[in-house]
Amino acid sequence: MSVIQPEVARHHVEQFGNQLIFIIPSRKEWSLLMFLPIWLMFWAFAFTFEFSTMVEGGPFILIWGLVGLSSILSLLWMLLGKEVVKVDYDLFHIRRQIWGVGHTRSFDCASISNLRVVDRPRVRRGRASIGMIYRMDGPITFDYGAKTYRFGDGVEEAEARMIVTRIQQQFSRLS
Repeated sequence: MSVIQPEVARHHVEQFGNQLIFIIPSRKEWSLLMFLPIWLMFWAFAFTFEFSTMVEGGPFILIWGLVGLSSILSLLWMLLGKEVVKVDYDLFHIRRQIWGVGHTRSFDCASISNLRVVDRPRVRRGRASIGMIYRMDGPITFDYGAKTYRFGDGVEEAEARMIVTRIQQQFSRLS
């Protein structure tokens, strides 16, 4: 009888003074990782080979270009992307980045309530989607005014509980 070994955490945590920094690698959607490079070769061939006829097609070239760009960003996100979450007494920052380039959302800790872990709906778990870099999803959830925010898409619920526990131990206001 073989015993299943426990998984190790995917995230990395650092502490600098009163600031906690969590680095969460992006979720790898293996079916999409195998499909996207092949699809992008087709896209690039069609885009360059048929460029002259597409220009006459008007908005089609714009749509075709945006689909390709979204596919490239999704592939880069899965291969190199990460969420960087910085928490201190005043601010809660969530940054999604590829090679250090990304977008940061900052929240006032005084307005954050109900930091928790929720199960992801079964229909969304494991579903690959082009454009996933834009999706702010994950099991770590908090309320901010009249809106709910989620992050930590690269971790499962058990690991998310580890992150929430660590935050709440250091910042009791977020309990």
